[in-house]
Amino acid sequence: MDYSERTKFNFEDDLLGEQAVNKFLVDFLYEKFKEKGYIIDFEVSRELKKQHAGSDTVLTLKNGKKIVIDEKAAIHYAKTNLKEKAMPTFAFEVSYMHNGQLKEGWLTNKKYSATQRYLLCWLWVQVGTNKSRLKYDDIVQIEAMFFEKTDIQEYIINIVTADTDVVKFHNVASVKRESLEKQILHGAFDSVNESIGYKEYPKWYLTGRNILSEQPLNIILYRNQLEDLATSHWLVTRKELIKLEKK
Repeated sequence: MDYSERTKFNFEDDLLGEQAVNKFLVDFLYEKFKEKGYIIDFEVSRELKKQHAGSDTVLTLKNGKKIVIDEKAAIHYAKTNLKEKAMPTFAFEVSYMHNGQLKEGWLTNKKYSATQRYLLCWLWVQVGTNKSRLKYDDIVQIEAMFFEKTDIQEYIINIVTADTDVVKFHNVASVKRESLEKQILHGAFDSVNESIGYKEYPKWYLTGRNILSEQPLNIILYRNQLEDLATSHWLVTRKELIKLEKK
């Protein structure tokens, strides 16, 4: 299998997993929201044009306002034991490689202009699940947090640049990517990470091409940072929907 074929199959596998996650959210989160009167209705974005603009599901609130949701799921880090806690971090894509060209990641890319809120999802799946070919029936439960898109963007950009200037952020990220690429090249590492400031998180995280062909540069946030930024936090199972309060 050549590089282009591998990339194609990776994309198709990711799409399959995203569709499984969306169906689970439709059945056990959005439908429950509607039953409880939190929303009037919702609509899954079926058109590729809408999906490519960052719209997975559109919620209609009680006041008639529509909210466009972009669902982000850490599928490859799904747990198989319900007693095990979810991974305590989430990755926000700053940049990636495509056909030898550096591309802007979804965190700041204007291509995804439709998105108003992110729904970050951590999964628990059946034992033996092929996470690369995730199916609806594999999913046992999802922990989900809603965020205002601008809250996440401004929080991350401000930490990196002490400003809200996106251009400055891109410049800093470009320089950081080069330095991390050199570390991977000289150290023969699969991935490298480096803290931003004096705390362990947030941190830069660059994945090598031998692991992921798109070589994403991410910024990783820790759970307590995410909980502070979240507008609401839910545990979604096939039997019940539980609202989780901030600790």
